[in-house]
Amino acid sequence: MGAISLQCVTVNGTRLVGMSYTHSLKSTDNLEDNYVALVESNENPTSINTMTWSLIAAWPRQMYYPQDYSPMVCHVDPHNGVFTMMSAFNLTDPNYTPDPSVPQRPSGGFQYNPHTSNWSNFSLSPDYLWGDVMDSFAVFAWPGTTTLVQANVGTTTTVALGVMGKDEKDEKDEPQFANALNWTLDPLTYGYPSRLVYGNNVLYQFGTLLANNRTGKLDTILTRIPLSGSLDSFMPPSNLQTYNASSMSDCAPGYLSTSFYMDILYVFCQGADGPIGPGPGIVMTFKDGPSYRDKALSRSYQTDIDRLSGAAIQPIGGNAAGTQDPFAFIVNAPGYWNVQSVSLGNSTFGDGSWVDFNINITAPYGDPYHEQSNHLPAIIGGSVAGALLVIALILYFVLRKRWPVWRRKLGTRIVAAMMKDDHLDGSDKDRINKIEDPSSSIDLDGRDKILVTEDMEEHGIDVSTGYMREIGLENHPRPTITTTMAGTATATTAAGSNSGHEVSSQINVASGSNRTIGYAAMLKSPSATSPYGQDYELTAQRPRQPQSITTTSTANNSSSFVSSDTRTRNRSSFAHPFSIHRKPAYTAFDLVKGAESIVSSSWSL
Repeated sequence: MGAISLQCVTVNGTRLVGMSYTHSLKSTDNLEDNYVALVESNENPTSINTMTWSLIAAWPRQMYYPQDYSPMVCHVDPHNGVFTMMSAFNLTDPNYTPDPSVPQRPSGGFQYNPHTSNWSNFSLSPDYLWGDVMDSFAVFAWPGTTTLVQANVGTTTTVALGVMGKDEKDEKDEPQFANALNWTLDPLTYGYPSRLVYGNNVLYQFGTLLANNRTGKLDTILTRIPLSGSLDSFMPPSNLQTYNASSMSDCAPGYLSTSFYMDILYVFCQGADGPIGPGPGIVMTFKDGPSYRDKALSRSYQTDIDRLSGAAIQPIGGNAAGTQDPFAFIVNAPGYWNVQSVSLGNSTFGDGSWVDFNINITAPYGDPYHEQSNHLPAIIGGSVAGALLVIALILYFVLRKRWPVWRRKLGTRIVAAMMKDDHLDGSDKDRINKIEDPSSSIDLDGRDKILVTEDMEEHGIDVSTGYMREIGLENHPRPTITTTMAGTATATTAAGSNSGHEVSSQINVASGSNRTIGYAAMLKSPSATSPYGQDYELTAQRPRQPQSITTTSTANNSSSFVSSDTRTRNRSSFAHPFSIHRKPAYTAFDLVKGAESIVSSSWSL
C-alpha cells in the first residue's frame, strides 16, 4: 500500500490513466530501485474526493535525472488500449552534475501493451524532423487505424508527422518513429504554428499571427485541419477554416495545457501576473461536435485554482444526458494541494476542489502512507462549537433589538439614583454650581478658577461679581477707544477720566488718484456702562489706499505710545474684510488687554 504522484495523465474511455516514476515497497526490493507504475481511476468518476485508483502494471526502469522529467505526452489507443509515453528527454539542470556512467537518454519513450503485458522502449530515426521539443506536440492513432502518429512543429512554418514502425537495420529491434509527411501553411493566413491538438479526427493548430504591421502586435488564430484517407497521400485541404483565438493573449507565456474531451477543446493556462500578485488559472473552450461548432475560442474564464504552471491536466466525467458535470483533474500544480480539480459544468464552471493526499493504491509501490486518523473528536468538537455560535447569534439579534429600550430604562434609573444620593429636589437652590473643583487651579481657557460658594447668594453677590471681586479687576482702567482711518489730512487723540477713556486719532492719508480707498476701524462702547465691564463693537471697512498713519494713545496712570508708519499696503493681505457685529460682554481684564493690543500693534500689518 503506497502513495504515488503522477508525471502525466490521459484518458481511456471513462477512466483516467496516469503514469508515475516511483519505487517498490516489496521487502525483496531496495527502496532506491526505480519503477514505472501505470494506474487507472474508477470508472466515470464524479469528483476527486470519491476517486479511487488501482495499479495496471509496474516496470523496473533505470531513472535518468532530470531527463526523465522533460515535457512529455501520454496517450492510450482507444481501440487496443496500448499506453504510450513520448518525450524528447531534453531537460537539463545547470545545478546538477550528471553521472558520467549514466548515458544521455535519447528522445523517444516507452509503451505498455495490456494484451501481452509487455513493456518496450522506442526511439526516433536519426533524420527525424522535430523542431519544437516542448509539449506542443500531439500523439494519436490515425483515423480508422491503429497506426500511432506524432504531429509536431517541425520548423518555424512546417508541421511534421511521424509514424511508428520498425527499422530492419536497427540492432536493438525496437520500434522507431520515422518521418511520414509534412506541410507548410501560409503564415500570413494561418499564423506560425505553435501548438497541435488532436480530437474527433481533426488536428487543431494554434498559430501566432502578426495582427498589426505598424505596432508589431501579435494575435492567435485557430486552424481546423480535418484528417482523412490514407496517411501516405494526405495533404491538408485548401479551404481550411480559421477561428479567432485572441483570448489566449490573457495567458502568461511559458505554460499551456490542451485536451480534447467529449467534443470540446479545452485550453488551460496561467493568467498573466498583475501589479499585486500572480494571475489565476484560466480555462477556455472550443466546442466542435457533430451538430454544433463554435465560431471562435471562448473568452478566458478565471478558475479558483491559483497556479497551473507545470501541472498535468485531463478532463474527465460528465455524460451525454447532462446529469453529471465533467471536471478537470489536476496534479503537480505548484502549491500545497497534491490533487486539485476545476468544474467544467455549465452552472459551476471554474469552481475548484482540493485534497491534501496523493494517489493512493493498494499495490506495494510508492511511499508508505498511514490510514486516516479518527476524526470523530474533531467532528464532535466542531458540532458543539457550531451550536454555540448559533446560540450567540440568536442572543445578539435579540439584544440588538431590545437594547434601545433597556438603555433608556437603565439611564432613567441611574439618574434617579444620583438625585436621591445628592438630596436634590429640583429647586433653584439645588442648581448652585457644584461643578467647580477647588483643587483645580486652571480651567480650559487658562483663567484662574474661583470657587463659587453659597455665601455669595446669601449676600446678594452673583457669580460674575464674585469672579471680578476675587481677581481685583475693578482697579484696572476701562478705556473707550475709537480709531478712525479715512482720507483726511490730520488725526487727533484725547484721553478721558477714570470712568471711561476716550481715544480719537487723526490720520494722515496719502491721496493719489481718484481710486483712493479709505480704511476705517472703530472700537467703542455704548453710553450706558457698568462698574465692571462694557460692551464693545469693532467695525471695519476694506482697505482703500496706501497710507501714512500716526496714532497717539494716552490713559490715566499709563504711559503714552506713539507710532508712525509709512508703507505700501499689500492688497492681498486685506482679502477678507471685517463685518460689523455686536460682540458679547467681556470682563474688564479682557477689554484692557484687547485695547492695548489694538493700540500698540494693530498697524504692524
